[in-house]
Amino acid sequence: MKNIKISTYFICFLCANLFYSTLYADQYEEMSFAELECRIIHTEEHLNSIGRANSVMLIENIIDISTKFNTQQEYYLKGYSYNLLGKIHFLNKEYKKALKEYKIAELFIKELEGDSELIIDVNNNIALVYLEGFNKPARALKRIKHIHENYKNLNNDYKHSLELNLANIY
Repeated sequence: MKNIKISTYFICFLCANLFYSTLYADQYEEMSFAELECRIIHTEEHLNSIGRANSVMLIENIIDISTKFNTQQEYYLKGYSYNLLGKIHFLNKEYKKALKEYKIAELFIKELEGDSELIIDVNNNIALVYLEGFNKPARALKRIKHIHENYKNLNNDYKHSLELNLANIY
């Protein structure tokens, strides 16, 4: 009897999650670029409360829908989304998946004009994967040096983050 209750709760949980993601998929079709960007930011800020599976589904919906915008907006949404997918995998210590998502994000972001903060964030995340996930400090250092050389006008938060990563390498 106890197993039946647990199974029933589990099925209800799965159905609720499926409904939740389907509901938002339909709503995303009607959202503007700014609203989708806010949704990504909200997902990033509330990652623990939304849950990993729901977060991944929400982000994948945004990736699918982003094709309706102009090229710059599409690449920005996809780059931001893949970066967040990488963060989700990194938090779950799935380093190969995280690196794959970060590399995809990097491809989209390289096509953008002038969004250096997102480029810096992705490169910093790749450096963290190399350092913590694969124990390859030379590759991590190469990424961080690339950021320092190419983005001289960093704000203080990014400078502090990069300095911490450099300290971890040495």
